[in-house]
Amino acid sequence: YTFVHLLDFMARTWLGPLEQAVERAEQVQGLCAEDDSPELAGFAWAMLAETFYLAGDAERALTSARSAVSASGSMPDNLSLAAYAQLGLAQACLLTGEATQAVHAAQQALQLFQQADLAYAGKAATFLAVALMEAGDLPAAGATAEQAIELCRRSLRAVYEAIAHGVRALVMLRLEGIDARAGIEAELALAAELIERSHARTLAPKVLEWQAELAAALGDSAEQRRLLLAARRLFLDVGAPQQAARITRLPGMDRA
Repeated sequence: YTFVHLLDFMARTWLGPLEQAVERAEQVQGLCAEDDSPELAGFAWAMLAETFYLAGDAERALTSARSAVSASGSMPDNLSLAAYAQLGLAQACLLTGEATQAVHAAQQALQLFQQADLAYAGKAATFLAVALMEAGDLPAAGATAEQAIELCRRSLRAVYEAIAHGVRALVMLRLEGIDARAGIEAELALAAELIERSHARTLAPKVLEWQAELAAALGDSAEQRRLLLAARRLFLDVGAPQQAARITRLPGMDRA
């Protein structure tokens, strides 16, 4: 019964609205306490860090990740829980701007998933690529995104594959500029297709944000602003007001 609620929580994290996902997570934690299931509670904390990562809530993402790491520490033989905990920590560090720490945690998660739960190695590789990009190591980010795409395709992790395509697109744009426009647009089209196919509504605004960066590079400020406004609306629709507020502060939003 508790596991069914956990699955429902995980689904709502991607389908939205995110407020409902958080409510389900709180129910799962209550059930874990009743059932005396610290292992399941640890997984729930780690997954809740991802929910708050999508919502852009750095404080609660970090609190959740630390709870997952603490739970993992009490069960040192559970490599799968350790992997999830480190991945949650990487996601939280991305929100707090600690890119180097995010890279380290994501590397740990990838190594652990490769040992204990290979089906989720692509997920860890995806966020390692994100962290490397945020840390400024674009060549490594691009190579890791390619690895993530391959791993995600093997394990049918469409949502994470979509993020990896987004990373590849941004790496190409930042390294090669608009000369790589065709390849960038192809990567973004693949990301959008995967998101639509998987109904991952909470991720849909990110594609618009990625497209806006391309529009800015092309010098189309009107299209950039249109895409950012659309992303902002979608973030609000899925229950991510902090992400919407972040969009408002991006370059290009102050233009007429």
